[in-house]
Amino acid sequence: MGNATVIPPKDKVICGKASAQRHNVNVWQVIKRADLEMLLPRLIKHMVIKAKHWQWMLDVWREKRGVRVPAELKEALVTASKESRRANAGPIKPKNHPTWAWCAGYLDGDGCYAYTSSTRRGYTAWSISVSAVAHINDRCVIDFLHKAFGGDLHMRDRPPTLTWRRMLGYQNRSFAERFLPNLAKHSRFKRDKINAIIHHHRQRLSIPGPDRQFCTMDACDRRVHGHGLCHMHYMRERKLGQTTV
Repeated sequence: MGNATVIPPKDKVICGKASAQRHNVNVWQVIKRADLEMLLPRLIKHMVIKAKHWQWMLDVWREKRGVRVPAELKEALVTASKESRRANAGPIKPKNHPTWAWCAGYLDGDGCYAYTSSTRRGYTAWSISVSAVAHINDRCVIDFLHKAFGGDLHMRDRPPTLTWRRMLGYQNRSFAERFLPNLAKHSRFKRDKINAIIHHHRQRLSIPGPDRQFCTMDACDRRVHGHGLCHMHYMRERKLGQTTV
């Protein structure tokens, strides 16, 4: 489901049926057997969280289709599906690195690109990052992103969630310039925010050297380390809690 303004035309829907409904909601349904047999194996191949569970459901569906299922067995299958959802978490095969298409799609749905600024002493400090959050039972996807791209992990008890966050600011510019263009190629919902961050970094590089290379503190001619400050002033203000990291 999603915003009704992005409903694709009928000739762009690979399989199933997409329709716009009330309350600005899109619905995509795949019902035909041939469509399911074509679609599900391809989705399961790339899934990280629910691959084993969906493979189990596909196997059960293939076994039971065309057979009249008693009400008692239907209830048993519903119960087994709930248990499979908890027990069969993770991909079919271990994955070493996410594909860019999968990563862009996941961050489009469950990710956040933060791009904010604050002004202090006439200097604009930017806070730029990408993050994703998942229920603790689905932490495999957060661990996957953390293993592939580094960053920080933060646990919350209420609700029990795990958050991955990777900074994309000035000190991480080289990573951001490799990471973001690959996502922009595949992103559909957040491409504008990604491109804005890419433009921010490229614009900074176009500023003349003397305006961006030296500390902004008075009588200090050391080279910039972060937030417009040299390493000494940056660490001093960070200890005082005045610098946003």
